[in-house]
Amino acid sequence: MAQSRSLPANFPQTLGVPMLKSEAQRQISMLRQEFVTELLGVLSLAREPGLRAKLLKLVEHNLRAGIAAAERTESLWPNANDARAFLENQVETKPTTVRKQVSVFEQLDKSHTRALGLLKDSFDHTRVILDRLQPAPLPEAVSTAVPAPVQKKAAST
Repeated sequence: MAQSRSLPANFPQTLGVPMLKSEAQRQISMLRQEFVTELLGVLSLAREPGLRAKLLKLVEHNLRAGIAAAERTESLWPNANDARAFLENQVETKPTTVRKQVSVFEQLDKSHTRALGLLKDSFDHTRVILDRLQPAPLPEAVSTAVPAPVQKKAAST
């Protein structure tokens, strides 16, 4: 069952705004990840060195930008304990409303934490794929000497 990512109208703005900003950054990071994934497919098929170099640069740039957006997501999201304490210490809010708000926050926090973890894993896997697609550096000194022929011992019969 898909979880709704909307906040109730009576959710405190103090928590809601950073949560929505964090969610926006996570969406940006996910878009970057999708873009990088598509570019990796194109990169794996490209044979021209100039094109491969440009694609590689584009992939690496978007990978770094996606990771940075994921880090911003993590820094913007409110701390679970602080958010719970803030919600529970609201004086002007009814206890049932507070319980509902805490429940909504816990559900969104769980969903956000799981999605962010999967996104980070995806970036790690993309890095591994990218490292495998890059050509290995050529050895500095390649020996051009012809190996000596193997001599067979004469069989004594």
